[in-house]
Amino acid sequence: MGVSSSTISRELKRNSIEEGYDPQVAQVFSDDRKRYAVKADKRDPETDTIIRETLALGWSPAAISARMDVECSGANRPSYTTIYRRISEDRLQGGLLHTRLPRYGKKRWQGGKRYRKADLAAIPNRVDISSRPDVVEQRSRLGDWEGDFVHAVNASLVTLVDRISRFTLAQRVIRKSKEAVADALISMLGKVHSALTVTLYNGGEFTDHDRVSKETGAATYFAKPYASWQRGTNENTNGRLRRLRPKKIDLTTLSNGDIQEGFSF
Repeated sequence: MGVSSSTISRELKRNSIEEGYDPQVAQVFSDDRKRYAVKADKRDPETDTIIRETLALGWSPAAISARMDVECSGANRPSYTTIYRRISEDRLQGGLLHTRLPRYGKKRWQGGKRYRKADLAAIPNRVDISSRPDVVEQRSRLGDWEGDFVHAVNASLVTLVDRISRFTLAQRVIRKSKEAVADALISMLGKVHSALTVTLYNGGEFTDHDRVSKETGAATYFAKPYASWQRGTNENTNGRLRRLRPKKIDLTTLSNGDIQEGFSF
């Protein structure tokens, strides 16, 4: 039958009747056990308090769940999906925990279908992410970076995140020009030991990517338009940065130390 003999023995022992084994009766027994089984519940006042307090600090459910390893015993540590479920339950009961989520109320695109080849022609020698080596997707080595351009007032940031270590680099640029962005990428990649690939989004700021590849040796690839999930590590890092450094902040008033502090999660 393709299963262990102990599995068959356990099935016969649990679900047989006096007349022998009947699969239909066994299914009824199984359904009854599921229906009346005592469900495990990890909810307790301690974890509820931690969730409330850390949400007030701007933490995400994933970060809260990771912190539970320190605050609680392993048996009581709720996963991030459990934390989301508790937040949903609180909302149905009239609570406001959901308003403290870091990305609560984010506006989504409501304009229907978008042009899937947007900005592609504006980037010379663009290499699509579909041509990127499979090893990059496996996150098995250092040196595969994801890059982005973060807008702010009077200045912007060029950010890079290593896909496996999550090590993050950021450099301020005053001008939104391809030359300034390329210089920032070259400067940052020159500070690390391994720069094998860089995956970018299709903004005009990255049109000087050939010079970046030539001077750093890192092959550059571009995600598909409107597919930010293909650079998910970098997008998530930038989202966390926005909690401390919102878009309306004037970057020229911050020191380099202040900028780096924004990435000390």
